[in-house]
Amino acid sequence: MIPKIIHQTWRNEKSIVDAYKECIKTVKQKHPGYSYRFYNNEQCRDVVKQDFREFLDAYDSMTPVEKADLFRYLVVYRDGGIYLDIDCYCVANFDNLIDGAEFVAGYEQGWKERALFRYTQWAFAAKAGHPVLIEAANRCKKNHLNSPTMWTLKKTGPIMWTYLINEMENSHDLKLGKESWFGSRVLGINTRGSANLSTVQVPSHQRKNILKKLNKTTVSKKEIYVIHLFYGSWHECRKPDAKAMASVRALQDLIGLDL
Repeated sequence: MIPKIIHQTWRNEKSIVDAYKECIKTVKQKHPGYSYRFYNNEQCRDVVKQDFREFLDAYDSMTPVEKADLFRYLVVYRDGGIYLDIDCYCVANFDNLIDGAEFVAGYEQGWKERALFRYTQWAFAAKAGHPVLIEAANRCKKNHLNSPTMWTLKKTGPIMWTYLINEMENSHDLKLGKESWFGSRVLGINTRGSANLSTVQVPSHQRKNILKKLNKTTVSKKEIYVIHLFYGSWHECRKPDAKAMASVRALQDLIGLDL
């Protein structure tokens, strides 16, 4: 079964902005009985070097975001637990979601990939040694070696992840579904500020919002566990730190949590 471990990573502790600190606080407050594990860039590489040396050459030649993708698959494969991007704001304890499960992934709200719901890889959970994770890592390596300039989302990210899960769904016990598990589209919280940028992030024909009237009751009813701020540190449309913090405050306001 999935152990009560939460994994998060970022460049280094000194560069964690206030918005991230607030998110980390919610993760820890909602999971007092869980082991919280944070890894900086150096520690991430140490994990790969010590326990997955066959991936090290590929890892070292990847972009930072691709390294982060590969690392998350490997560390959860090694230890089991829950992986969360550092800009995930936690609103509920994960006990019910992971209870009795071996692998958990939710849908990315508002996105489809060739008629397939895109699965979140900014939030997922698995038992140690789960075959989906090592296959994901192997595909990252293969894609990178065969085509170093491949689009990151296809090489190591959510598009690769989505196709892999759909391929393995029938042969493994995967707990999948529910767009609301990992809230990915909250009006005024994690959509882009301008119409143009918002269109880039979510095409208009795919855009929808299941959380328009977000409050504590809605969060509980819709079984929401985390809400992704989509800070986009790797993206050209990255939110300024002040805007990310404003998103956190707005979210706290909407949900009415005393954090």
